[in-house]
Amino acid sequence: MLVPEGTLNLAGPARDVLVYLDGRRNIAAIVAELLKQYTGAPQEQMTEDVLSLLNRMEQRGVIRASGE
Repeated sequence: MLVPEGTLNLAGPARDVLVYLDGRRNIAAIVAELLKQYTGAPQEQMTEDVLSLLNRMEQRGVIRASGE
């Protein structure tokens, strides 16, 4: 993926988050999908990780929050 600073290489869960980031799913729905794939992962930790990733991606200009 190309970003203003260069290239962003995503793999594993980070890539999966982007796949589920389709404008229809909210954070809870994305976390639920990830928990189906990564069984045994604690929901609270998964939520924190997703929020952290999305925050970093927003700061880099990769995504933009919709405000809803």
